[in-house]
Amino acid sequence: MRDDDGGVPADISEGARDGSVPDPDGESGAAAESFGPGEVPPTGNPSVDAVLGRLADLGGQPVGEHAESYTALHDALLTELNAEG
Repeated sequence: MRDDDGGVPADISEGARDGSVPDPDGESGAAAESFGPGEVPPTGNPSVDAVLGRLADLGGQPVGEHAESYTALHDALLTELNAEG
């Protein structure tokens, strides 16, 4: 977030100012791992990670086919997340 002069407003949190993202335990800063565009952070669930890994295939598809691919990925994630462990 930037103010009108392109600077960071004084009332913004330190984590937002330095670009770090809080981890699931609420930690932020240098200890929080960040991922770049096209990188999917691991979830710790191998089945879910396998489904999310299919996001990399979108780059080679025509944009017109993305909606169908996202729908298929959504359905696969629902199946994995609703599966009894």
